[in-house]
Amino acid sequence: GSVMRLSNLKGSPVLINHWATWCPPCIEEMPVLNTVAAEYGPRGLVVLGLAADDDPETVRRFVAETPLGFNVLFDQSGEVGTKYGITGYPETFLVDREGRVAAKLVGPIPSLGGRPGQEFVRLVEALMGG
Repeated sequence: GSVMRLSNLKGSPVLINHWATWCPPCIEEMPVLNTVAAEYGPRGLVVLGLAADDDPETVRRFVAETPLGFNVLFDQSGEVGTKYGITGYPETFLVDREGRVAAKLVGPIPSLGGRPGQEFVRLVEALMGG
């Protein structure tokens, strides 16, 4: 119900995942995002899911029925997605501590067995400064 600004997170590395409840690949990658949030959240990574559905209630129901270990925000108008220049769903952005986009992944996060793939882990580790 409140507005979140990326500028308020300056100093923290941020993962922003643009997704929608009607997008099967988006839903399939949720366990991977949960793993990333669980493993890197304690180290300071802020994981945000930015839902682009038309109906906020659909997103609320999904979040109530699906345990997620990260915050879900709502982009009903698509304004934020447009500002990021997304071309489809899902798309994931890694934002550095200064608020700059460090990496963009088009499509689902590469994974193996519900865990993020090695290349993605390398990107996150670099973002974290590790």
